[in-house]
Amino acid sequence: MTKSDKTADTPLLQEFLQSDLLPHLVELIRAFPSLRILFPQLLQLRFVIDANIVQGELRWRLKSRKNPSARTALHEVLSCGVLVAYAPHFLEGEIKEHAPRLARETASSLADVYREWEDFRQLIFFYTARTKSKMDVSRTDPDDVAYIDTLDEIGARAIYTRDSDFLRTSAPVVLVAIDTSLRDYARASTLRIAFVMGSSISITFGFEALLALGRLLSKLVRAARRLPPAAQLLIVSAIIAVLAHPKSRAKLNTLWVQLNAHVGRRTWELLVSAMYQFADATAKERDAYNTIQEVLPPAKKRPLLSHVRAICAASRKPLCLEEIARRVIENGYMPRSDKPLIYLRRRLRSDNSFVESAQGWELRGINA
Repeated sequence: MTKSDKTADTPLLQEFLQSDLLPHLVELIRAFPSLRILFPQLLQLRFVIDANIVQGELRWRLKSRKNPSARTALHEVLSCGVLVAYAPHFLEGEIKEHAPRLARETASSLADVYREWEDFRQLIFFYTARTKSKMDVSRTDPDDVAYIDTLDEIGARAIYTRDSDFLRTSAPVVLVAIDTSLRDYARASTLRIAFVMGSSISITFGFEALLALGRLLSKLVRAARRLPPAAQLLIVSAIIAVLAHPKSRAKLNTLWVQLNAHVGRRTWELLVSAMYQFADATAKERDAYNTIQEVLPPAKKRPLLSHVRAICAASRKPLCLEEIARRVIENGYMPRSDKPLIYLRRRLRSDNSFVESAQGWELRGINA
């Protein structure tokens, strides 16, 4: 029996374990640190996204999309959090500037262009650098400087672009389309994490059930020992008689066969199918992860506040100090202070781009 035969009439886990579940699974892992050891590798990339990537997304929506609910690989990975996209507010001006051309090329109206842009921009976190670099604009398109400044100030991994002009700068870039690889990773990772978490819970509850059964049998044994020897002998004799009697043994065997035929066989098929799908997802996740790593520029060491800006810019609400500390460590920052929270608070208070309120810390005027 082939793998396809085994799964032909059994449910596919990916049909209900879709990538949209991934951020919820990640939050569950964060809520229970003991689960973290099961998932040491959780990929999340932070890119500054260039205007030409956004225009490509809008062009597909306006010209090629037939089903209004269909979405690109880029849309999917942004929605599930595997890719976190930042952009300077300058991007909005670029989209407005090129909107008439997009409308002409896709036989759409300006209203259509702005509608799709308004929908897609919800997936982008806007941050305009407060410090302007003194880059020699003769080496690149002047419009690219805003993206490089944003990259430098929030410490993103790279600029995601199709514009080779960035290669004339020192900015780390990703020019290769990796949307599909990121989507493959997100889908496979969702299935793998859900399966492992479900298995862990099942094993935990199964182990607890075995312990409970063991405690019950132990109590029964202890209770039987307190009975008179004649009563103990009677119980043992009754058990032996049931097992030895042909009709009793036949009834027990029939009951077992019926249970195995009606419950066990189907359960076994589902388990085998799930194991095949889990193994397939694990292999796909590994392959996609390796493909992504091949095109990523080397990660650079970033100062603490760059990590904090990235975290706060991507948050829709103020964050408490402990939450910021946890997220910057997940983002790759290695604290050197033996009192990291005290050091973090001091650094935040020393920079006027952060503001503290009763709800926590956030960037000042981030939505300006």
